[in-house]
Amino acid sequence: MYRSLAFAISLASVLVRGQQVGTNTAETHPTVTWQTCTAPGSCTTKNGKIVIDSNWRWVHDKTSGKYTNCYDGNTWDATLCPDNKKCAANCALEGADYGKTYGASTSGNALKLTFITKGEHSTNIGSRMYLMESDTKYQIFSLLNKEFTFDVDLSNLPCGLNGALYFVSMDADGGMAKYPNNKGGAKYGQRRRLEGSGSRQATIPTPESVIMDPAARKWTYGKLTRSPQPTHHTPACPLAKAFVTAMRAEEPTPPTDIQALAMPTDATSTVIAWATPSIIPGVSGNSITTAFCDAQKAAFGDNYKFKTQGGLAGMGNALKAGMVLVMSIWDDHYSNMLWLDSTYPTDSTKLGAARGSCDIGSGVPADVEAKSPASSVTYSNIKFGPINSTFAAK
Repeated sequence: MYRSLAFAISLASVLVRGQQVGTNTAETHPTVTWQTCTAPGSCTTKNGKIVIDSNWRWVHDKTSGKYTNCYDGNTWDATLCPDNKKCAANCALEGADYGKTYGASTSGNALKLTFITKGEHSTNIGSRMYLMESDTKYQIFSLLNKEFTFDVDLSNLPCGLNGALYFVSMDADGGMAKYPNNKGGAKYGQRRRLEGSGSRQATIPTPESVIMDPAARKWTYGKLTRSPQPTHHTPACPLAKAFVTAMRAEEPTPPTDIQALAMPTDATSTVIAWATPSIIPGVSGNSITTAFCDAQKAAFGDNYKFKTQGGLAGMGNALKAGMVLVMSIWDDHYSNMLWLDSTYPTDSTKLGAARGSCDIGSGVPADVEAKSPASSVTYSNIKFGPINSTFAAK
């Protein structure tokens, strides 16, 4: 199962056109640095910020002195949220205590995400963060013919957990300009505009709601598998010094196709011999192109939804328009993350079913949450610039 579109996992779908903000907790974004480069060793440090996705925030009755949850468990409060418009008018998103509530911390150019955090009033599971340019705007990356490099420490990720870094199409201001009633915007991690004023009717009553959006998945990392979507590679290193993804646009302009080449390096900046030509019969090449994807999907017998959604040409348009960086950690209530780190489907012996060496009985969220609450992933040393500018390979 290859995820060409990002499946964003939320604990409560509260994405809205119109959304109020609360006054109980001030929103103070953690700071993190990253760099833009023109050549190896010639980089400029940028001061960025981190914001948590609005889906993780406390949403409550906006009336002063009242703290009734607008969304509790898997249901909306019938009084506060009888319909979308009233829900948006009656409910407010609160600010975040990133360390105590969400287990997120920054230090210099590093962001650490801890899987489970037990706060005074709640227990938080997983998180999804966006990189910001300022307190009110997301950092927009125009990725065509550019290179993106980062370090990742996944030595504390067990089977069943996913540390994912990817890009998603969003307005820089989180939709505030388009939707005047949206008082949260990028400052509060707003990421989507739905038909209507609220998303009460879009909520799926499952342990975690699933939404789809155009996204460029750069890095999905589990216990024993790394995956720059839409392909899978093994084995993995506990610490990747730099993971480089170059996005080349093929002629003409605007591009009708793009080529993605992933180049992981180790702790000494030595490029790992990973992008070797495919040995699968009928599948040639060592980078992600339309021809490669066509052949791979045919050979593996995969669902090719990525192509019906526009394929790499459509992705190229999204990359050209600019995208927002996402960094996350999560478990999987749908398939126990077996699609990433084990055999999936579990009874299959077909080509591509082996994704990693985790046991097919692993990854059950209840087990992972009980046994590995202190698991974490750390993203750091982010660099961005023209191809061959972000690192000096050895």
